[in-house]
Amino acid sequence: MYSDPIKIYFLFSLLFVISSSIKSNNVIYLDDNITIPIGNSLEVLEDKTGVLELKDVLDLEFTSLNTKVPNLGISESSFWLKYTVTNKTSNPNLKIELSLPTLDKVNFYYFSDNKWNVIKSGEDFVFHERVYNDPNYIFDCEVPESKTRTFFLKVSSSEGIQLPIILGSTKAIYEHQKNRDLLSGIYLGLMIVIIIYNLFIYFSVRDRSYIYYVVYVILILLTQTSLQGYPFQYLSLIHI
Repeated sequence: MYSDPIKIYFLFSLLFVISSSIKSNNVIYLDDNITIPIGNSLEVLEDKTGVLELKDVLDLEFTSLNTKVPNLGISESSFWLKYTVTNKTSNPNLKIELSLPTLDKVNFYYFSDNKWNVIKSGEDFVFHERVYNDPNYIFDCEVPESKTRTFFLKVSSSEGIQLPIILGSTKAIYEHQKNRDLLSGIYLGLMIVIIIYNLFIYFSVRDRSYIYYVVYVILILLTQTSLQGYPFQYLSLIHI
């Protein structure tokens, strides 16, 4: 006679455990040979004033984003991002990479030596002060084996804010960068070949349409490389 209530109790208990695990925003890193996107595990807090400091938001409620590449749109607000990492590998040297070079400000907060520390970056800061010589934003996330650590980001931009963020070991992040740079190099090489070929045709036949096409291709190339952060990186290095 008690079997049905007992079954119902265990059913609700099971559903509670499942729902709790689904709501958990903890990033569990299991394999230091790969990178993983963490957009689904990000929590966000909008700061419409742009003046809040980390101590002001530590106890505030964040909202889960639950999407692989969060899109916060165009806004004058600053956005606080929170994520928690549990490291199940023996490699404590983890990193995140935020692949949106056009952000104006990117502040990374981590807890070390019994205090919160901040690394400030973004297009509002000179490039050579970055920890890593890369157009994307890369930050160290030191998490010992079987430990859990929480990190914060504060981002703002006059342009659209998307958050393609990955987590990985140093080796995995570098492999990801190598593949990205290879594809970018192939794209750049093809565009240069197209430009040179059409210039050659122009000087052969003197048809202005080829020059117009060359200008068009150059503008596309400049736009794409600007979105990838390369002009900001190399022009900043020239002025050091």
